[in-house]
Amino acid sequence: MDRIALHCCILEKTGKTDTKLFEIQKCLNCGLVYIHPQPSVEELKNYYPSDYGPYQNDANPLKYGPLSRVIKDWYGRVSRSKNASSNGKKKVTKEIFVEKGKYHFMDFGCGSGMYLEKMRRLHPDWHLSGFDNSETACMQTRTKGFDVQSGDFITSDFPSNRFDQIMMSHVVEHLNDPRMVLAKLNDLLKPGGTLILSTPNFDSWSEKVFGTYWFALETPRHLFLFDKKTLSRLLQETGFVVESIEYSNDVRVAIKSLNYLFDRTDMRINFIVWHVLWSAFKPIGNVLALFGKTSIMTLQARKCL
Repeated sequence: MDRIALHCCILEKTGKTDTKLFEIQKCLNCGLVYIHPQPSVEELKNYYPSDYGPYQNDANPLKYGPLSRVIKDWYGRVSRSKNASSNGKKKVTKEIFVEKGKYHFMDFGCGSGMYLEKMRRLHPDWHLSGFDNSETACMQTRTKGFDVQSGDFITSDFPSNRFDQIMMSHVVEHLNDPRMVLAKLNDLLKPGGTLILSTPNFDSWSEKVFGTYWFALETPRHLFLFDKKTLSRLLQETGFVVESIEYSNDVRVAIKSLNYLFDRTDMRINFIVWHVLWSAFKPIGNVLALFGKTSIMTLQARKCL
């Protein structure tokens, strides 16, 4: 396979003093971006400790000083007062009405179960399941009353043609074999079932600006990085029809990349600094989203009938 090196090296801290170099390469034939050589499964375990953010119930990227706490508390009181005076009006969302327990939903890469909790509040009649390769995370999720599995997903005993919808949020880039996993997910979906997949967009403005400091590289946890073309092709080859692609105007990746550029020791960002940068970057994010150049993309795909 022909390939070119995109970045000469990426630094990942593995201790107080040592670092390890990783090379990011791009296939000249298909455009796929990936770490080369790929880390072994055993090596990758070192980069998913028990305190890894998605395994926690509250992985807040902000740090609060005394002034920040005062502003945060004031803002919270203002927001609650505003909501209380809104005459009880609620945002109307599109609902899927099904018989209780008949709509089956899976969060693939469920972590500590925060998204499953959200779905339970929104859709109390749905049957909710999850999968994560971390048994530590799944233990937390089970205590919340969810049906979850961990271990080797390919050999898991989820029945074929069971799920109406599967969520895969920021997972595909972590997989050693995304093609095999997507094919398995396709088998688990009912005919016409939906896969919603969010992942970093390598064809983004932030990647071009920040280069090796682009936060979404997240080496070596992100083994593969996709753009619209490479991910759409992979989904089509694993039995899906891509129905829509949306680009988030969320500017968190850009802010974290800027912080990463100047501070490689503490990735939490001061509350006030965060909101100043958010206000400055948000208009840019709105424009870039129109042209598909933001850091996060979400594809909705349907299993072929």
